[in-house]
Amino acid sequence: MHTLTLKRGAERRTRQGHLWVFSNEIVTTPDLPPAGADVRVLDSEGRLAGSGTFHPGSLISVRLHALREEVPLDRDLLERRILAAGELRRTALGKTGMRACRLVNAEGDYLPGLVIDRYEDFLCVQCLTAAMDQRVAWVLEILAERLHPAGILLRNDAPSRTLEGLAEHVTVGRGQVPPRVRIRLEEFRLWVDLHKGHKTGFYFDQRHNYRLIQPFCAGARVLDAFCFSGAWAIHAACWGAREVTAIDTSEAALELARTSAEENRSVPIRFLKADVTDSLKSFAQDGVRFDLVVLDPPAFAKSRKQAPAALKGHLNLHKWALRCLQPGGVLVTSSCCSYVEPERFLESLTLASRHTGRNLRLLTARGQGIDHPWLPAMPETAYLKLLLVQCLA
Repeated sequence: MHTLTLKRGAERRTRQGHLWVFSNEIVTTPDLPPAGADVRVLDSEGRLAGSGTFHPGSLISVRLHALREEVPLDRDLLERRILAAGELRRTALGKTGMRACRLVNAEGDYLPGLVIDRYEDFLCVQCLTAAMDQRVAWVLEILAERLHPAGILLRNDAPSRTLEGLAEHVTVGRGQVPPRVRIRLEEFRLWVDLHKGHKTGFYFDQRHNYRLIQPFCAGARVLDAFCFSGAWAIHAACWGAREVTAIDTSEAALELARTSAEENRSVPIRFLKADVTDSLKSFAQDGVRFDLVVLDPPAFAKSRKQAPAALKGHLNLHKWALRCLQPGGVLVTSSCCSYVEPERFLESLTLASRHTGRNLRLLTARGQGIDHPWLPAMPETAYLKLLLVQCLA
């Protein structure tokens, strides 16, 4: 195992439990290890900080998988961590619930660069780092031997792979994987596009947040903005909404949402292919008002430099959404961008309240579901923010 030493003062974050070591925090040597190599990391006093994998060309030079231990990222460790992650989901979600969930959540399960989502009898795997990409054969073996899936799909089409010098591709790694799979999320049945859907096909991180809208759905007029495959809209329709409108720019997502809606007994949902901001403006100007509005957009920022623009985007959405709410109506607004800090996200909502003259009260604030664990020392891993607010006037 190669040895790397941290510069003086650079060990503070790792001591607190952060798993990333940046390139400017390492004492440079002429014989740096190759991409994906196992490394032990020492602090400036020569004490063991942890074990990780190295990449010479990445801003994040080391991704630790063990703190204060010397443990290579070998097959044995991968198997133990994957099994432990599965046991957590089994405990938290039950045997039925864990059949559709995020099974491994990268740093949250001390497996940086590895994401595994389970869709009933099928698994979707993402290897986001060179180190994990080099170990994918072990990952596939472990999953096949331990979980016996009907098929495993490698959804290695995430743009972040290019930062590690990796090609983007979607490949069947084991068995056969159909284009679409039907999953059960509590009492609902949803269709998922495993090969072409966003991320690995579905966003499991909101799974525990859907229940928040149930008390407000009966007899309500509901708008699901950025509906993707229709989960919010379908929940609202099945929970007694009198009218549901769902908007997205992707016809493929809307077609999938329509298929899912037909699987669940509910009021008909009106699906619109349109720009959300333009639609909100049109509703506001035409005097169309809703009792419940859901804003669940994709990430507005792919880097920290884009965070200010992302916040402006959220502010604009909040202003138009508030103009579309009935007095007493409820707004669910969410950000899945780790670069948008919770305080700033809330600030974008309070600014929108001031701009529109709508008085708000915060009912609750939530984050990602229990199958997306995060590390207190790594705020980057707590990416999802959700606010439930009521418009008083």
